[in-house]
Amino acid sequence: MTIDISTTILPPAVQTAVVTFCRSIEDVMDGALLSVTMYGSATREDYRPKLRDVNILVVTKHLDIPTMRKVLDPVAISRRCAIAPFFLTDANLRSSSNVFPIKFFIMKENYLVLVGQDLLSDIEIGREHLRLRCEQETMNILLRLRRHYILHSSRLLTDAMSRMIEQPDRCSLCLDLA
Repeated sequence: MTIDISTTILPPAVQTAVVTFCRSIEDVMDGALLSVTMYGSATREDYRPKLRDVNILVVTKHLDIPTMRKVLDPVAISRRCAIAPFFLTDANLRSSSNVFPIKFFIMKENYLVLVGQDLLSDIEIGREHLRLRCEQETMNILLRLRRHYILHSSRLLTDAMSRMIEQPDRCSLCLDLA
């Protein structure tokens, strides 16, 4: 199996760790592995070693306890090199885009298939799910700001926070999703 990550700006040691991780996962999965895909900043020009993890999506046919036990050692070794694997079954992947629309939207923006099939290209993210999740996150930020203001107000903080609370539309995520 050839794993080509030469198009990334990952340092050579991290590239080696990613390739080793992929081979180790493929070895222990006994044919249940469908895809290993690197996504996020590790696939872009803005990757910063020591500041960012190397995000890797591992998709399998099944992910039962015996299978999870098999991946413990490769995952432990990979974590030393800031590799952050995210394991899903194929069924989980296909049914989760409405629950985690932002996560999958970000994955689909920048990814590189390392092993197996390109399973992300077929994932559809509903605009309504994305809009609702953005609205929820924005409201959560506003609620936390208000709570923090009430619990920890000081004169400097009071002035800045009051402007934000009075004009929540200025601190909300502006997406044209209608």
